[in-house]
Amino acid sequence: MSTITEYEILDHGVWSDQEFQGVGVAFTRWDEVALGCGYTPAEALEDALEQLAEVGFTIDEGAIAPLPDAPAVEFGDEAHCFVSIRYKRPVAARAND
Repeated sequence: MSTITEYEILDHGVWSDQEFQGVGVAFTRWDEVALGCGYTPAEALEDALEQLAEVGFTIDEGAIAPLPDAPAVEFGDEAHCFVSIRYKRPVAARAND
């Protein structure tokens, strides 16, 4: 598994599943993005980290500031917390493109 060293974690907050616009990397310095969702920001971050693992990447989780493990607001089943990780692919992974 390749380790990502350049990344940015964004907490997008709580959104209705129907209203969240998504995220991207167009016109940024980042190569790709992993998006996670959950009932808490910490759960959404864990989901985003799992998305990275599915494509063969990992990051040093000890360097990540912890996110709240409780929702900022009460919401129903139609809304979730969203967290994204925008990142530069490791040099070895870029060489395989």
